Amino acid sequence: MTIAIWTLSIVLVAEFIASPMHLWNGRNMHFFTEFTGLKPSTGRVVFAPAMLVSAVLLAVGLIFHPLGVAGAAIITGICAIILVRLAAPTRRSPLGILAYTLFGGLSAALMILQRGQ
Repeated sequence: MTIAIWTLSIVLVAEFIASPMHLWNGRNMHFFTEFTGLKPSTGRVVFAPAMLVSAVLLAVGLIFHPLGVAGAAIITGICAIILVRLAAPTRRSPLGILAYTLFGGLSAALMILQRGQ
């Protein structure tokens, strides 16, 4: 179980440290606006900081498990919000659905594993 927690944490930390950086520098902003229909400022001011905080919580959660659960819960929530937004007929993107289902599933699995510690 420890190996699974570390593996999932490392994958999610890597993704959710890079993702806010790409929102802030504009590299992936077109995906954010396409997938969510939200303004770029919402991505920079709301989603990017939440992603970064969740990555930090996951990293610290490797030592103190309750913070890992909190980080995984935030990531699961972010992915759920974006998946709901992707359900709109004009925003259905197979790439977005795949990515946010994958990362949401990984974070939900991590949350379950961390709670057992």
